[in-house]
Amino acid sequence: MSKPVNKEDFRSWNEMMARKYDPDAFHHHPSRLVRWVEGKRVKTVLEQLRAQPGERVLEIGCGAGNVLEKIGLARPFGIDLSEQLLKKASKKTGGAVYLALAYGEKLCFKDAAFEKVFCTEVLEHVLEPGLVICEAHRVLTVSGRAIFSVPNEDVINKIKSLLIRLRLFGFIFRKPRSDYQVPRKMEDEWHIHIFNLDKLITLLPPSLKIEKVLAIPGRWLPLHYVISCVKR
Repeated sequence: MSKPVNKEDFRSWNEMMARKYDPDAFHHHPSRLVRWVEGKRVKTVLEQLRAQPGERVLEIGCGAGNVLEKIGLARPFGIDLSEQLLKKASKKTGGAVYLALAYGEKLCFKDAAFEKVFCTEVLEHVLEPGLVICEAHRVLTVSGRAIFSVPNEDVINKIKSLLIRLRLFGFIFRKPRSDYQVPRKMEDEWHIHIFNLDKLITLLPPSLKIEKVLAIPGRWLPLHYVISCVKR
C-alpha cells in the first residue's frame, strides 16, 4: 500500500503501519544498543518535561503509552490515531490516563488546556507536522512547556547503510518475538517526512521560545534531537 496523501486513506494506512512497526516492541527491542538509545531519549524527554503533581500533561501521538506510563503524579492525557495502540496504552497505564482517538492536526481540547505538551518521534509520521505543532501550541497555557523530539534521519540512514555494507544490520536489528521490523531507510513506509533539527526549528511558531536543544545519545552521535520550548 502506497503512502497516503489525504485523511481518508491515512487512518487505515497508519493502523497497518502501527501493526507492522509496533512502537511498543521497539521500546523492548532485543538489541541492548537500541534499548539504550531509546531509553536515553525517553529519559531526556521526561527530564525536560518536568511534569509536576497535578499538572495537566498531553502527549500527542502517545502510541502504546511507553512514555505516558512514566509521567508520575501529573494528570496525563494522550491522543493517537491508532485504535490498537490506544488499547495497549490503556492496558499499560491501568486505565489511569485519559486517552482519545484523534488526529494530531485537530486536537479535541480547548485552548490553553495543558501546562505541558509533548510530541516525540511522531511528526515524521503525520500528514501535516506544522499543523500538529500549531495545535500543541494552541492547547498549551502561557508559560507552559512543550517538548518535541525527532530523528536525525540523515545520520541514521548513513549509519544503517554502513551496517548493511558490514553485514551487521541484520544482527543488530534482528526481529524480536513480536516481529517488529526496522526499515533499512528512515523514509521507508511509515515515515512520510524526512526530519532533522533544522526542519523542526523552522516549523516552530515564534511564540514558542526554544530553551534547550539536546542530541541523543550525545553530540558525538546525534541520532535524535529533543527540543524544549516555553510558550511566551
